[in-house]
Amino acid sequence: RKLTKPRDFERFVGQKVKVTFKEPVEGQRHWEGTLKSFDQGAASIETGAGKVVQFRLDQLDKANLKFEW
Repeated sequence: RKLTKPRDFERFVGQKVKVTFKEPVEGQRHWEGTLKSFDQGAASIETGAGKVVQFRLDQLDKANLKFEW
């Protein structure tokens, strides 16, 4: 499922996501982790190593929910 609108990010806080940025954030364009927060156009994800990456929605190329079967 694609995440495109701000309300999508609000709805899926706590879920696993995969995001791709237009420009690298902290040296990477692709990140996977748990969507930790969303507030006023800014979101953060926690990666597996406990690192928190913060970003604005206008930095995103695409974002999807990541399902684990």
